[in-house]
Amino acid sequence: MAQRPQRMVRFDKTGLSPAAARTCFLLFLMCFSCEFLAAQKAQVVLLAIDDSGSMIQSDPKGIRLEATSMVALSGRSSDQIGVVKFGSGATWILDPSSTPSSDTLTHALTAIHSSDRWTDFAAVLRVIQDYTFRHSSELKNYDVNVVLMTDGAPDPGPTYPGGPIQNSLDSIEIAKSLGRNGVRLYTIGLGASARSEFLARLSAEANGSYFPAKTAADLRFAFLKTVTHIFSLPAYEIVEGNPQATVHNGSKPELVRAYLFRETNATELDTEQRPLFSTEHIAAYDLGQAPDSPIRIKGPETGASVVVCVRQSLSFVAANPIEPTLLADSDPKLNLKLLAGGEELWGRLFMQEANLRLHLHSADGRDFDAPIYPDPKSKTFRASIPTNNLGEFQASVRMESDYGRVESFLAKVNISSTAVELPSQVTVRYPSFLPATTRRIFGSRVVLKYLLSSGDAKLSFESPPGTRLSSNKFDLAPGKSDTLTVFADEGNPSELVAVPYATVWSNGVQEVTRTGVLNVRIESQGPVQFGLDHWVVLSALALLAVLAMIFLPSPTVKGVLIIERPGEAKRRVLLSRIRSKRIQFQSSRDRDALDSNPVLIRTGRDGKLFVLAMAREKHGWLPRVTPDSGVALRAPQFLTPGSKIVLQDFETTITFHPGN
Repeated sequence: MAQRPQRMVRFDKTGLSPAAARTCFLLFLMCFSCEFLAAQKAQVVLLAIDDSGSMIQSDPKGIRLEATSMVALSGRSSDQIGVVKFGSGATWILDPSSTPSSDTLTHALTAIHSSDRWTDFAAVLRVIQDYTFRHSSELKNYDVNVVLMTDGAPDPGPTYPGGPIQNSLDSIEIAKSLGRNGVRLYTIGLGASARSEFLARLSAEANGSYFPAKTAADLRFAFLKTVTHIFSLPAYEIVEGNPQATVHNGSKPELVRAYLFRETNATELDTEQRPLFSTEHIAAYDLGQAPDSPIRIKGPETGASVVVCVRQSLSFVAANPIEPTLLADSDPKLNLKLLAGGEELWGRLFMQEANLRLHLHSADGRDFDAPIYPDPKSKTFRASIPTNNLGEFQASVRMESDYGRVESFLAKVNISSTAVELPSQVTVRYPSFLPATTRRIFGSRVVLKYLLSSGDAKLSFESPPGTRLSSNKFDLAPGKSDTLTVFADEGNPSELVAVPYATVWSNGVQEVTRTGVLNVRIESQGPVQFGLDHWVVLSALALLAVLAMIFLPSPTVKGVLIIERPGEAKRRVLLSRIRSKRIQFQSSRDRDALDSNPVLIRTGRDGKLFVLAMAREKHGWLPRVTPDSGVALRAPQFLTPGSKIVLQDFETTITFHPGN
């Protein structure tokens, strides 16, 4: 008896953040329910049975003939079944017609005697190819399936040109032709002598699957796998070693069928339903449309097992919405659920040892796949939409397993390139209680981060009134980032300023241009709202100014000021190294050292003071007096040796004499 498949799930783990802003509203999710493939059309099933003599050793009990009945009688009344035997040639023993009765099929199978000497695969495939060609117009409304069972390798006999090698090559070419015309070829290799590599290649070329059966008992399950694929009857559960069990079928099953595999026809299924067909080792029962099916085996239980298959609408749906427009800066994550008639499905036999793929298909024939992984805790499946290619795609889920196949359409997605990450809005805060020029000190930094793994991007910004940008153009490539600083310009800008920009992405193969708008919100800040960052900046600037006054060298003026007033002695003031602009010096009657500039001078009878400053210009020194001194000043453009500065109101003359 075939071993019970282990309860484990095997998935393909071949490897394949969202950072950019999504610019489109989410499209509501439409998930189209898809039954297993071929559920929409009637089926044509052509069974090709090896009639060579070696089958006597490979299948002494003739189980392959019982399994042929199992496949042929599992279809609907609208399906067509044909049987062809092959050895040195190929002969129809049951012409393709509507589903035959059990008696008709049994009578046809009596023509198989396992007496042929040779095994010509090309011959039987040509017969099938000829049939599909002659009936091509009729078969447009059908899905055509071929089930080929053999225990050997190509051995067409001595009269075949090229021998077994050429027979193998010819068979593969015919299988390719069948595949191009939509035919699915399932091959079953019985026994250790079956050439598995060759049979797997045949089925792969014609969109089908290969099922090995090393023992005669395994043959039952190999044929069961073809039934689940062809007739949309995925296997939900295997019951063995337990005479009583209950199988949950889902809420709305269309058909529940139980296949009983037994050692003797004395073992039966305890049900009111009569068997659909019954042979010595296989029997099938239709259990109705109940959500739960009690399974009770009566009679000898040794070697007995029941496989429950259910036909109903199966579909994968996304738990989170799928955006119709996806940006290629990251791979959006999906959580998928498998539903059966609206009920979540998990842990069924056909879901075990399954390969799940998220498939993207474009109108121009570009197909991409990503793996799907199970999450037993949440009983969902995890996937990522691969966004390493641009364009419009149809996203669908494909599940392939030995005991069933599911395909569901998810959504249409348009993958576009966003090479650079940009926020949709940035806020610039400035202290409005300070002079307008201070706005140029405070800005907001925007990090421009390159997001794609290839190509380069060129960004260009416009500077509308109200803002000032640190730069208008940036060039970015993988691994590179840059910083854009946005300042509030002088004046009173509007509350929200739009800064248009364009991104041109190119990878040498294609070029994509995207335009956008960076919204700049300009907020004035009073002393109360003045942020900590502003105080830090101002404090730092003040500290730098103090340090500069202390440590930075001041310009040097050397010389003597001679101050003359009528009726008074001349006063001399020595100018030496100037260390500060704010230290004041009061003149004296004698020669005094002046360590700084400006010079504080007392004049007039009332002892009024004014400040005489030496201002450094490009070509020399210029004298200045404080604006509030009330002193009229007449002076040359630049101080030269002997230059006289006349204070008109006080009849005072100050003469500058350079010196050491």
